[in-house]
Amino acid sequence: MLNRTRKLIVIPLLLVVLLFVSVPGIALADDGGADGTDGPRINFFEVVAESLGITEEQLRAVFSEAKDAMDPENPDREAFKAKVEELLNTQYGIEPGTLQTVMDEARAQIKEQIGEQRAILKENFAERKAVMQENFEAKRAKIQEWLAAHPEMQEKFEARQEAMKEKFEERKAEMQEKFENRKDRLQQQRPRKTRPNNTDNSTG
Repeated sequence: MLNRTRKLIVIPLLLVVLLFVSVPGIALADDGGADGTDGPRINFFEVVAESLGITEEQLRAVFSEAKDAMDPENPDREAFKAKVEELLNTQYGIEPGTLQTVMDEARAQIKEQIGEQRAILKENFAERKAVMQENFEAKRAKIQEWLAAHPEMQEKFEARQEAMKEKFEERKAEMQEKFENRKDRLQQQRPRKTRPNNTDNSTG
């Protein structure tokens, strides 16, 4: 219930922040991964608040207060921006224009961090893929070695492979035959086109 309440509070804040500045590809709230996992997240509010010299809770409160002061039926981006800067100035002595500068810097910083994280994930994936391929090759080599030491099993293995191949080819031919038969039936059921009768049966 607590998590649900938190999300209901966060969503309106995200909407008003988007009125202030566009932050594509950046997580504004640290609620875990987008797919529900606990992956690394970058909290935009936290980064901006730290640069302003206030806490994240204080910054969220300012945005929330500015949102409440706006007309919900007629949202004004510039009025909202001015209200946020006014509140920051009166409550914490932050000069107007500072927030926009800090948000631009935070956005650039976060994009850089995201790029670094993606590079690390890509590198880890490549390493994991190499390890899996190495393990696969090692297991296949062991199987081949064991079969070479047991020629009778090698013969059974090859015979089984051949039987499976023949069965597959038989099944393929059977399916092809059924397809052709169905195609022929559909052709026969299709109504034939009749030529229009152009003879004049009227009497003069």
